[in-house]
Amino acid sequence: MGALSDHFLAGVATIEASTSVVLMGRRRAARLVQARSTERPATAEEVRASGVDMWRCCRAVSRAAILLPWRVPCLPAAFALYRLLKWRGLASSVQLGATKIDGVVAAHAWVVCGGVKLDPLAPEDSYEPLSASHAEVPVNEGPAR
Repeated sequence: MGALSDHFLAGVATIEASTSVVLMGRRRAARLVQARSTERPATAEEVRASGVDMWRCCRAVSRAAILLPWRVPCLPAAFALYRLLKWRGLASSVQLGATKIDGVVAAHAWVVCGGVKLDPLAPEDSYEPLSASHAEVPVNEGPAR
């Protein structure tokens, strides 16, 4: 498959991920990140053997995010890249990280595949990945009804 199909699929995945995160809310999105971060990403050898250009997939999601008429945050962009890589047959994982910028804690999401951090939004700050033990903490469901 060529670059045009990557761009089309990236657009579909970005629209799907953006609307899903908005519609399902933060709690369900947190569970989705937890599920996606526990999967074993493809190794560098598996990426080479697949023939998939993961960087082209990352650029396609980045371009799709720019072309949409709304701002695409990092979490839907990471989900879109995860989905695009999965459609191409590559296992990846969504990772969350945090950093302190001017005294304020900021969070970010990206994808890991083949031992490489893929970030369609390419933030300039370095985010420290949250450990797996943090990802396993259950989401607070609020008071029982």
